[in-house]
Amino acid sequence: DRFQWRRGGNSNDNSILLNVDVAMVNDITISLNEDTGEVGCDFATQRSGPDGRNGRCPWASLTRDFAVAFRNNNDLWLDKFEKVMTKMLNHGYDSSKECTTPPCFFASSFIQPSKTPSENPSTSLLPSKTLSDPPSGSPSISSEPTHKYLPSSLPSAIPSSGPTASLLPSMNPSKSHSPTTDLSTVISNVRSDIDNLIAKDIRLAPKFVRLGFHDCVGGCDGCVDLSNPDNNGLEIPIQALNSIVDKYKSLSRADIWALSAMVGAESTQPNDQNRRSFSMNWIGRVTCDALPNEGPRRTHPSPDLDTVGLTHFFSQEFGFDVEETVAIMGAHTIGVLKRENNGFKGPGGWTKKNFLLDNGYYDGLITKGWMQERILNGDLPNIPDRFQWKRGGENQEKDSNSILLNVDVAIANDISIDLNENTGEVGCDFATQKKGGTGRNGRCPWASLTRDFAVAFRNDNNLWLDKFEKVMSKMINNGYDDSEVCLSPPCKFSIPREGSNMPSESPSSRPSSFPSATSSPSKTLSDMPSETPSHTSKPTTGYFPSKLPSKLPSIFPSNPLKSVSPTFDIGPVVSSVRSEIADLISSDIRLAPKFVRLGFHDCIGGCDGCVDMDDPDNAGLDVPINALHSVSSKYSNLLSRADIWSLSALVGAESTQPSNGSDRLSFSMNWVGRINCDGPSDKGPSRIFPSSNLDTAGLIHFFSQEFGFDAEETIAIMGAHTIGVLNRRNSGFDGPGGWTPNNFLLDNGYFNGLINQKWNQKRSKNGDLSNISDQFQWERGKDGPNDNSILLNVDVAIVNDI
Repeated sequence: DRFQWRRGGNSNDNSILLNVDVAMVNDITISLNEDTGEVGCDFATQRSGPDGRNGRCPWASLTRDFAVAFRNNNDLWLDKFEKVMTKMLNHGYDSSKECTTPPCFFASSFIQPSKTPSENPSTSLLPSKTLSDPPSGSPSISSEPTHKYLPSSLPSAIPSSGPTASLLPSMNPSKSHSPTTDLSTVISNVRSDIDNLIAKDIRLAPKFVRLGFHDCVGGCDGCVDLSNPDNNGLEIPIQALNSIVDKYKSLSRADIWALSAMVGAESTQPNDQNRRSFSMNWIGRVTCDALPNEGPRRTHPSPDLDTVGLTHFFSQEFGFDVEETVAIMGAHTIGVLKRENNGFKGPGGWTKKNFLLDNGYYDGLITKGWMQERILNGDLPNIPDRFQWKRGGENQEKDSNSILLNVDVAIANDISIDLNENTGEVGCDFATQKKGGTGRNGRCPWASLTRDFAVAFRNDNNLWLDKFEKVMSKMINNGYDDSEVCLSPPCKFSIPREGSNMPSESPSSRPSSFPSATSSPSKTLSDMPSETPSHTSKPTTGYFPSKLPSKLPSIFPSNPLKSVSPTFDIGPVVSSVRSEIADLISSDIRLAPKFVRLGFHDCIGGCDGCVDMDDPDNAGLDVPINALHSVSSKYSNLLSRADIWSLSALVGAESTQPSNGSDRLSFSMNWVGRINCDGPSDKGPSRIFPSSNLDTAGLIHFFSQEFGFDAEETIAIMGAHTIGVLNRRNSGFDGPGGWTPNNFLLDNGYFNGLINQKWNQKRSKNGDLSNISDQFQWERGKDGPNDNSILLNVDVAIVNDI
């Protein structure tokens, strides 16, 4: 017997629903009899019930909002439905590559294993209770991670472990998930042997971590070039591991070096409840065709990198985001610096307890004062004088041996303005308690990009340890495909990721160390990303020195379509253009929101420095275009018009902030190289703009499809309506007072009006205007403030479902 749902009341249609349908809008788990399918709570539409149990069913918070969005927008659902139909019909085949000229052939197919016949009829929508278990360790074949969620009780018909509803083997033929059990024993034995080495000499622990880092720059291959000054001192951990490498032939040297880094980190933790296991889940790294001390020459991060250079290096080399970059730098908690290796004098290391893995590194960065000192290295061949930071003031007496490098200080302070890249000397003072100054021989500004992560790690040791363990695992897999989940470690790489062996580069002028110190990037690097997409799965190691450009202190998106590496120093050019745009705004503040609007309209469909002025949606954009014409012409050989228009949008936003506010932000443009369209600036391609009458789902969908914004980002960008006005001749909306009372002040007043004020709709009649229909807009209600602010339907849709 079956239980199904039919229309209640006096409805005359014959439609039904199954429990699995109702479960999208009502949470039936508490009241569901899984043996019979009977549900004990009533269907709820208007409000969620208290808790089910023979009353009204609660709403299904996980899925209901999506159903509502699809109900309100048929186009939204059709777009999504078409995509998931396509995804479904590619199930079991490798469709991970983009098909640019359909139809395309799958590179390979996979045969589905046989299934035990289902006990239930074919109409069942749930997996059979008798389905054989998925192969051990076999991940889902989906190219996207499985989104695991836990309803209040898992349906018994759904397997509680392993990939649900997928019995196919791994879609990625480049790795095997089922090495023999003996290999786990081998790894355990290797770990034990490495532990014994560290037990005899604790100084080996940070040396193993440093060896793992240096080996994995460019791809972990069990080789480093000891003729490269960057690798000075690595002969010690290499020699210590040689006997283990010779003893265990079933693991590559690259695997053993990577494992030693994890054991080195794990062994320096306190023996308490917070101790983490630094596991190595993947094996199969391929050792290079060379002796361990004759690896390819690689470029390591300079000890004098500023915030931008630091985050960019780790983004390009390891795919780390900003938080991960700050976390991996915590490896400096352990170890010391030897002047004969790198020119830095740090026998006490970075922290007072320099063989204890905890968050002490961040405590020193955030709470202690530092002052720079010069280390003279004239007696050492090929090692220049160095600048490092030592404890200052009263902290000098408490801890006189700890030091920091510029690249450490850059996590907490923005040193880019005052950094002499040739010597490493920094002209501003270390700032701790306040947001610093403006640099230039005063107090260094705070590093807004990275400092908050350092503060979070300083305040929570467990938070840092969790993140550090993850990024260590990510680091030692560099150069190999670990995109799938390793369910039954150890899992085996069968081949290195394409492009993992980086080309040799010219020797760096400065030696390096990590965790002990690191070297300056070569100023003649030529492997910067081009404007064409990279087809290798591994990003290039190209990164640019902090000087290029020094005025752009923000993270660089990992977008291979754009180049930030012109052959000249673009920083001063960008700075000059910013200054001239700011001068335009100073002469006429009304240009600021017009520049923001121009940037938005130009970037729909791709920022290309062209808009179609025959399109009524672009009415009024001739004003900012004409204002920028002289700037675009002046710098046409250095920056594209598209770059200048984009920069004008950022300057427009920045310039409308309160001039004396402590929250004032720098709206930096990190990327240059946008390409102008083929034609005049006012004859751009026709583009579709968002309607002013979009509802909530339509608004979210537009910005998701066009810019990849999530809901929060969409609401944030709508805050641009804080500034500017509406001209009836351009749009049909009568809003000379704009959206907010202070309509040339960039703050959160827009959202305050949305949430806290009353609004009534009014018709704006436009019969006197050609090609512009009457419009409906919202004005202040009787009990609201007496100002001229208005809202459009698309604004109201942020807070009301219209």
